[in-house]
Amino acid sequence: MSQRLTLTNDSPLRTILLDDHNIPQYKISTPLTLFRSTTTITRCTTGKDEELARIQWHTMRNSRILFQGQILDVGDFFKRKGRLSRDRKFNAPDGQEYEWVTQLRGMELIQTTHPKTAIACFKEHTLNIFSSNHNAQLDIYPAGRHMVDLIITTFVYVEQKRRERKESTTSSGSNASWSAGGC
Repeated sequence: MSQRLTLTNDSPLRTILLDDHNIPQYKISTPLTLFRSTTTITRCTTGKDEELARIQWHTMRNSRILFQGQILDVGDFFKRKGRLSRDRKFNAPDGQEYEWVTQLRGMELIQTTHPKTAIACFKEHTLNIFSSNHNAQLDIYPAGRHMVDLIITTFVYVEQKRRERKESTTSSGSNASWSAGGC
């Protein structure tokens, strides 16, 4: 059975991830600043919150992720298939390669080794006049249970970049290159 986390706000930088019982599991906060903002990802545990990771956003050089005592330069940590690719690959501590595959309305995290295995799926907030609204959701499948903290951390970074690129593409008037796929 998958673990569903629902975002309370439609922003990967400022939200709380709730479980199926509406209990906070993670808090993601980013102060509003003009330059050099830092996103803090906190795991909510019984009795106290525990800082899990920080993402230091930079525009003139690579951003950095501080995770489990390591400083990860995103240019080294994430790999792309090509210069224009939206998808991001990374190697996890378990020795496996994973890839966030971006789509028009979300993303899917897959383990890239054969056979490819779905690890997590993110679906954007939906607004529908014919049915109820649904907040954005991140589903973590059983194959990803051993690395939930890493999934959350990489999700925040890749989803923010996906939105920035989508915004840029939409404002230029063409989003025909986006896949409408789903997970």
